[in-house]
Amino acid sequence: MNQNPNAVIGVVIAVTLYVAILGAIIYFSIRWSRRRMAEKAAPLQAALAGAGARFVADGPKGGLYQGQEREYDHGGRRVFVGAWYVSQYYIRANLRVATAERLPWVTIFPEGKVERLGKSIGLNREVQSGDAAFDDAAYVDTVEDDAPVQRLLESAALRDAVRELITHGYKVQFSERGVEAYELVGTALPVDGSRTAVAVGYLGVIADALPSFEGMKVKGKALARMSIPTVLAVWAWVPAMLLAGVFGGTADETLDKGPAFLTCLAFGGACWLVYSLALALSVRGRSYAFRVVLLGALLGLFGVPALGGTALHWLNQRLDTSAAEAHAATILRLGYHKSDHYAQVLSWRPGRERERIGVSHAVYGRLREGQTIQVRAHRGAFGWQWVEEVTGE
Repeated sequence: MNQNPNAVIGVVIAVTLYVAILGAIIYFSIRWSRRRMAEKAAPLQAALAGAGARFVADGPKGGLYQGQEREYDHGGRRVFVGAWYVSQYYIRANLRVATAERLPWVTIFPEGKVERLGKSIGLNREVQSGDAAFDDAAYVDTVEDDAPVQRLLESAALRDAVRELITHGYKVQFSERGVEAYELVGTALPVDGSRTAVAVGYLGVIADALPSFEGMKVKGKALARMSIPTVLAVWAWVPAMLLAGVFGGTADETLDKGPAFLTCLAFGGACWLVYSLALALSVRGRSYAFRVVLLGALLGLFGVPALGGTALHWLNQRLDTSAAEAHAATILRLGYHKSDHYAQVLSWRPGRERERIGVSHAVYGRLREGQTIQVRAHRGAFGWQWVEEVTGE
């Protein structure tokens, strides 16, 4: 076969331009994102410099969402300043003091309504320090066992410094990275650096008051926040949606759509309740349990009820042992919506005027209004009639 050299050259040029444009978009997106994060970190860096801190070195440049940390020497203590995206709408403005020892993963922030509600219904369980003023003001969110968290909070100086930081609007995090104080700032809002020197001072107090965790098992990572079964349960709506799509064709073949829809709605809702209950039981007793259940239950609404309903349609056909009944029906109207094709026909069932029957694309192309077709139908295991086959007369 002869090839047109000009056509080949044109394809090569088009592909090269496409790759170049795509690469340019990625490159400038990363540059813009890095600049945006650097702008958020700049007020913190300026405040540290104004407080007498000495710049030491820049860390790795980071990527599209991870900003670059800058290291400073503040009174003999190494402080790292940075900013990075935590979502489309928020950037984390972060101050960090590194520690020689690996710390348990603990985040402390003001106790809110969600946390109080989670504790009141018995889902959340928070480690208590025994300091009433601290326990009332702060919520301790952790993936660790009780023992390392209680050891972390045994120092009154540490608890007081943490309470001051959260009073100033910061969240405090302990992890293998050290001790961090951070704020979540809207991407369109400026970062206030006026409290930076004060926050670094309290971070120093916390770092000096840290106990030793020698001999204790600590996880130190947020990735250990939830077990694999819990993560799978939270994202169960994805395979549920896919399976609902697989079973969805059986709904189109069902004739008794009104009663079937109401029954499927009730059954799908019951499936969602069981799923939410199972998720709640899997995380019950964790400090983050209520938030996980809220997220999982909300995401589950996208797939679990649909899967339960369409699976019921599928079972209606799979468990059906009735013999097929052949009926002649006259087409009143043909129609389609996207890839779904259907025919409205005169009903063969007493007390009904018409039926809406889903047909394949191949059969649809051979049909016309006024034509008589042959329909093979079953009564269904649950009493919902369904169409097995449609052919022209």
